[in-house]
Amino acid sequence: AAPDEARAELARYIGQMILDLERMANTANLELLSYFLAMARAEADTIAKVPTETQSGRDMQTQAPYHAE
Repeated sequence: AAPDEARAELARYIGQMILDLERMANTANLELLSYFLAMARAEADTIAKVPTETQSGRDMQTQAPYHAE
């Protein structure tokens, strides 16, 4: 993969990991931490050039409670 494609792919992966952490922070009512994670996820999405429609769908996902097994 070209360097830009590899960078975007890595940013997408990091963004997905951050989304999982953001869900956990939301469930635990860690509002400030959740906010910072959302900002980091937004930056990862920008680097990965995630389409706006996908970003808003992911934002909706963070509203659902995270249940650790």
